[in-house]
Amino acid sequence: MAGKSKSRGIVYDKDGLFRRAGCICLDATGSRVLLIESTRRAGALVIPAGKVEACEADDYAATALRETEEEAGAKGDIVREVEHDFVDAAAGHCTRYFVLRVTTLLKPSEYVEGRAGRRRHWVPRAEAVARLRKPAHREAMAFALGGASPSAAGARAKAGGGGRRSSCSSSNSSNSINSSSCSSSATSGNGGDSAGAGASRPGAGPASAAAGAAGATG
Repeated sequence: MAGKSKSRGIVYDKDGLFRRAGCICLDATGSRVLLIESTRRAGALVIPAGKVEACEADDYAATALRETEEEAGAKGDIVREVEHDFVDAAAGHCTRYFVLRVTTLLKPSEYVEGRAGRRRHWVPRAEAVARLRKPAHREAMAFALGGASPSAAGARAKAGGGGRRSSCSSSNSSNSINSSSCSSSATSGNGGDSAGAGASRPGAGPASAAAGAAGATG
């Protein structure tokens, strides 16, 4: 955990891994996956995801939606939660993924990392695993899209059978939460978004506004 500050409201599990959440983003037909370029290695592609903040400790879907909007400018409907959490021991984190049906793509000027020049790419579903740089990302994508069995080292079964409130370990009570404050979404206030906050939350229905994502490009 060297170099990882525990003063910014980040959630850790009992093993000292910090918790992350993200979205595996599909287009309206499910035939393409939205990936983003790595900020650390030019040209490499990754899954949009980020740290769970303290006020999101009981709702990893909120983290996944927030990070996906901030990093990829994508909004939509959560179709399902991926069964396993995925550990990247080298990076010191454990990530929970949700499958998202994209209904809206913001313009680069309308979301945080788009304004910073980070690029996103629609890739064919069949190529998504191979296009990812990190082994942990490839394993998560393969499992989410095709049901491939995850390795024992790379995945952990979640307690509670799919509830968002379970942690990488057996329960949220083993998480270390270091702050009660959450940063506000830097994308709030952007105009022209056809999907409001309620439409981007779980339960809004995967069919809503699906046609809007079919022709969207990065």
